Amino acid sequence: MAFLIVSMKNNPLRAVAQFDFQATSPQEISFNANQDWAEAVAATQSGTASPEQKAKGSSWPIMLFYSVAAATPFILIKIRNFISNRKQEIIDDPNSWQNPLRAVALYDFEASSPHEISFHANQVITLAPQHLQGELWNSYWRVGTADRQRVGFVPLNHLNVIE
Repeated sequence: MAFLIVSMKNNPLRAVAQFDFQATSPQEISFNANQDWAEAVAATQSGTASPEQKAKGSSWPIMLFYSVAAATPFILIKIRNFISNRKQEIIDDPNSWQNPLRAVALYDFEASSPHEISFHANQVITLAPQHLQGELWNSYWRVGTADRQRVGFVPLNHLNVIE
């Protein structure tokens, strides 16, 4: 293993080798003492260097770039289609609820505002899933429906949640 020791005393933009080095593999570059490092690298890349000095090039970074560039639109279209085709749950549409809870009414309840739902004892009430309830989950009210048409608030203390 050899190290390049450079001196940048006279010109900070110029690196000069302080020792000779003979390359022992295709990945290394040979250079002489007091040779400008940029000249040694340029000689390797321009083809004037010996075969031992030439670094072995690889095309895999270019192929990787073009593969990613070609695949990106396809992947973005697939993601967009997946998102748009998913069934969206909406709090106001009980038919869109996935895994709703069911409850049986313990008592009759008469709605006192247009945002509440009236129901009778022993009637099955469908409750919106927990993630749609939001802040109501920590209160005594839930969003539910008695007929799968109209959605409103129902008092939790009038219900027995069964599933």
